[in-house]
Amino acid sequence: MMIPDTWWVPYRDLRWQGALEILILTGVFYYGYKLLRRTQGAKVLSGFLLVLFVALVASRFLELRVLSFLLQAFVSVLVLAFLILFQPEIRRALAEIGKAGGFSIHGERQSFVIEEVIKALES
Repeated sequence: MMIPDTWWVPYRDLRWQGALEILILTGVFYYGYKLLRRTQGAKVLSGFLLVLFVALVASRFLELRVLSFLLQAFVSVLVLAFLILFQPEIRRALAEIGKAGGFSIHGERQSFVIEEVIKALES
């Protein structure tokens, strides 16, 4: 089975930077989903997105100008609301990143650091 030539048209001008961005964003969204899927934040986020989607559809198709204006104004407050609502999840994600990145000095990492300090003091 052959793939039609028109299928490749959107990807014809894709550069390596675009592919890298796609990979990075895929990783960020997957990691975010993985962190949120077992928390109360997932329910809050899904409810919020549903309300936002319904409001956007209503403002577009019914030409509700005031609702459209309010949604545009709300976007500037959205970042702060996101930080407040998902503070526990953000804190947990940053803690996991710190653990995975080797920034903590617990367990095996702590003994490695102690050994290196002793070697440096002996020489």
